[in-house]
Amino acid sequence: MTTTAIRDDNSNSPHIANLTRLTLLASIWIIVLTFSACVFHLGIQLRHWAWINTENMHFQNDVTHAYQWGSDPDHVGLFNRYRQIRNDYGDEPPMDVGLDYAPLRLTIVTLWAHWVDHHFTADDEWDPAKSYAFHWPLLTTNAVCEAAAAVGVVLVLRRMRKIVGPDAGGQSGLISLVREYVPLLIAALLVWFNPAAILNDCWPQWDAWILPFFIFALYFAMGDWWFTAGIMLGIGAMLKGQILFVAPAFLLWSLFSAQWMSLARIVAGFAVAFSLIAAPWTLTTRGDYIFASAGVVLAVFVLI
Repeated sequence: MTTTAIRDDNSNSPHIANLTRLTLLASIWIIVLTFSACVFHLGIQLRHWAWINTENMHFQNDVTHAYQWGSDPDHVGLFNRYRQIRNDYGDEPPMDVGLDYAPLRLTIVTLWAHWVDHHFTADDEWDPAKSYAFHWPLLTTNAVCEAAAAVGVVLVLRRMRKIVGPDAGGQSGLISLVREYVPLLIAALLVWFNPAAILNDCWPQWDAWILPFFIFALYFAMGDWWFTAGIMLGIGAMLKGQILFVAPAFLLWSLFSAQWMSLARIVAGFAVAFSLIAAPWTLTTRGDYIFASAGVVLAVFVLI
């Protein structure tokens, strides 16, 4: 007697299940990316509208000053600007010629001024029909930093949930998805559509540049990536020094939790970022080379 093997109709079910899961995941990502692009575009349009409707509150001095400092390095050279001021006025220059811009901030306004000089004249800066286009690169930089801060807040909240642990309620399905993702969505929207950030852009001012670096420093520190957190803080300090008001909180965090190596690593990361960014402006003498390489040597020692 011969027997015939009965074919299992469900033999391909794992492949079908995997394909279904991948299709669902791809669909979700498409929806998320499309929604994010629409929200980003809406935020840009809102900022444009706010700029036009706050024309009477623009504080012209700061941004005009930024344009002047950005235009100046085109003549003396970006890496020579600090030395030129010291050569002309010594260690105590007059208030009107004292440059309080950190290197990365000076670099950004220099690139902006170079772009403006090829597309506009100085008289166009506060022309109501041209002012937004005149300041568009700086305003876009603000918007990108604010959007990055919104993404960073979502990542921080997700990491906080992993540290705290799973939800004790144990819900599953749609309720679980709502409880997990709706708070993240609200947090991102609160950052992106924050009136303080939008009005800061209308002033205009550039304090938003340090937002993502602080938030991502927090994210990396929560994941025990202290060296990377120090790098984030170092980059932020080279954009605007205001981040140094909150940077000591990271030192106290590692100090009070008795994470001595974490304390060394965050200092090393800050030193590396600070030294490498400052190098083009400081490498003129042997002492400058030693100063610029100190952070790298310290980082290598700590990491090893």
